Amino acid sequence: MPCQCTEVASGRRLAHSELALLKLIRLVESDATISAIENVLRTEASLTIDLLRLTNSAASPVRHRITSIAHAIMVLGQQQFRRWLQLLLFSRLAPSSTFPSPLLHLVATRARFMEIAVEKLAPDDTGLAGRAFLAGVISLMSSVLDQPLHVVLEHLDLAPDIWDAVLERKGVLGGLLEIAEHWELGDLQQCFNACTKVPGMDLPLVNHAQLTALTWANSLGSAGP
Repeated sequence: MPCQCTEVASGRRLAHSELALLKLIRLVESDATISAIENVLRTEASLTIDLLRLTNSAASPVRHRITSIAHAIMVLGQQQFRRWLQLLLFSRLAPSSTFPSPLLHLVATRARFMEIAVEKLAPDDTGLAGRAFLAGVISLMSSVLDQPLHVVLEHLDLAPDIWDAVLERKGVLGGLLEIAEHWELGDLQQCFNACTKVPGMDLPLVNHAQLTALTWANSLGSAGP
């Protein structure tokens, strides 16, 4: 029987379903067709179940139950669907007896914080908001995979500003990552200092975005209306 895992550098081995998720993220990032996405998910029924579980949570903007992958993509839209795939990857990489796991809660809060901040700073740039969410997710992936971050990034076709942000804390996304990290450590002085690197960012906006993100992350796994 062929091995169902693949070695990633010197860290732990990735299961077939985890590799499938990385492939799905690459497909969505490249604006692949719904058919191409469904073809991957057909080989991983458990991923479909977990994805629908997430998209049916109270954190989802959808007001009715999702019944299929095609339906999820159509109703959520590519940007929202991309968000759920990214969170699902963390859910799979860090399994826990609780849902969401503490790590999934952390990554969801950080990613959503960055997305909200960009929505406030650049409301017309939906592409940047999507990249902000992904940068927040990717920034915490190294510890889960037990890999250097640059090795993890080789499995994803990322925009240059995401790459610069997560590896070197450059640009707006890099500045937001710094703010998130200092906030999580409770270091308000360093958080304030990091705000000066992002035009338009200040502590009241950080506070608003963090509280909104935390509320959103807390609703993961809860049944929606």
